[in-house]
Amino acid sequence: MTPTPLMPLPAEALRDRVVLVTGAGAGLGRATALRCARAGATVVLLGRTISKLEACFDAIAELPDAPEAAIYPMDLSGASDRDMHDCITRVVEELGRLDSVVHAAAHWQDFRAMSDVLSSDWANTLAANITAPWALTRAALPHLQAVEDGCAVFVDCECAHTPAAFHGAFGVSKAALRAMVAGWALENPGIRLHTFDPGPMRTTMRLLGYPGHPAESYPLPEIPAEALSALLAPDAAHRAQIASQVHWASDPPPSSAP
Repeated sequence: MTPTPLMPLPAEALRDRVVLVTGAGAGLGRATALRCARAGATVVLLGRTISKLEACFDAIAELPDAPEAAIYPMDLSGASDRDMHDCITRVVEELGRLDSVVHAAAHWQDFRAMSDVLSSDWANTLAANITAPWALTRAALPHLQAVEDGCAVFVDCECAHTPAAFHGAFGVSKAALRAMVAGWALENPGIRLHTFDPGPMRTTMRLLGYPGHPAESYPLPEIPAEALSALLAPDAAHRAQIASQVHWASDPPPSSAP
């Protein structure tokens, strides 16, 4: 999928909003963090490689008028439920609020037959790709409900809805992710929940998985990051542009639950 061109997100579209981005050290996570910062958001950069997070922090610092970012190092595949709660608590205590969570982190080892997947890779992939987004969102939920138009975005891919051979634990985790978000949205937690398919991108993960495809055949992650950041905007006019890439969207529920 190639994202369609979007009208630019206004410079102040995310002003005064706090956005937590996982996988912020590289790829779509980094591109989304930078785009949100350009739109005025205070971005919390979560990832496991400190040097990459620091490089993203420095890039944000060079943007004119962008709020200072924050760094939160954490390996999602090995994080406990307590680690998730501590992360969210610290973000809210230091920044005063939390408006959006973007789950851009992903664990992928390689393509192989399901019967050849190592048990350690199976456990790490499901921990990073489905258990961590669930646990982090669950911890963030009360704070996302406390702000106007709180939202969580979960990055998925085509294999989440079209089974494919040799996708192993990664394909299973992405299918489970989509089912989780759909069910959670139906429970009307008081926030917007979305899954977002960025399509193939020029990232390290993609190039390792498809070494025979020239890098130039894939768009840079900055292109889908434009759409993803628009999804975080309170302005519904921007969100309406990206319907083709959003596979589940929950509208804010009525103020009183049944």
